[in-house]
Amino acid sequence: MLADPRQLGYAQLDTFHLISGQLRAQSALTIVRQDDVRQCLYAVTRNEQLTNWGELTANAQRLRFILPAAESGSGDTFQFLRSIDPNGLGRVQQPRHTPSIESAIREGLSAHDTVSLFVAFPDPDSAHFALIKVLGGHVVPVIDRAILRHEAAGRKIYFAQETQVENPQWISSGRKIVTACTPMLVFTGSGDNVDQEGRTDHEDLIRSLAALNARTLLPQEGLFSTLWKRTKELSASGTEKLLQATEQAREKARPYTDKAMETAKETAEQAKQATERA
Repeated sequence: MLADPRQLGYAQLDTFHLISGQLRAQSALTIVRQDDVRQCLYAVTRNEQLTNWGELTANAQRLRFILPAAESGSGDTFQFLRSIDPNGLGRVQQPRHTPSIESAIREGLSAHDTVSLFVAFPDPDSAHFALIKVLGGHVVPVIDRAILRHEAAGRKIYFAQETQVENPQWISSGRKIVTACTPMLVFTGSGDNVDQEGRTDHEDLIRSLAALNARTLLPQEGLFSTLWKRTKELSASGTEKLLQATEQAREKARPYTDKAMETAKETAEQAKQATERA
């Protein structure tokens, strides 16, 4: 994209801001359009004591995180979340990466102190959710106030969205969770970086794509139309109740987390003194 600013790219909004910031290329890229198509964040564990994001981040230093490839959307999202939560997820060690979402889920459900995190379209028919159930794991919603408040260049990065993670069975109803979802966007290079000969065509392309009716970009039948019927953006009141529960879980765990950090510091200091005496 930076080599040829006339190209079009398609990416998650959080990934776009993470990578463009790392490359210091914010001014070299232009967002053409951002619609309601979103990918959602899911954490997976077999630890029954971890039921919400507050509990998970409060215990983050004790957990091992297993993710898909480092250069995947899931890997980028994890790094973005670490950057906006220095006192929670930002304290964990570097995660272990595996080749795929499936392998990350399998390894993430292999022990009680492992957690996997991945980003995907909200599809309860996905093989990923079936695998989680078969392996005895459960999905933890990835959502708290800091996540929902974060903005970049005047755009909200995440939205609270109710998504279905299990289809209803004849003896049970389908399971729904509320988690953070990040929009997908189309972007291209800045017109300032296009040569004079091609700049007019590039500007016409941007205007044409931006002017398209969002409805025309989504198929009326098939996968995506089915997925969006199974999801909805959560109301402000519903979101607030969820955020309060997450914050309470994090505050409840804080004394234990702080004590563990103090103990670790004391142990390190004692080891240092012992080394100096030796």
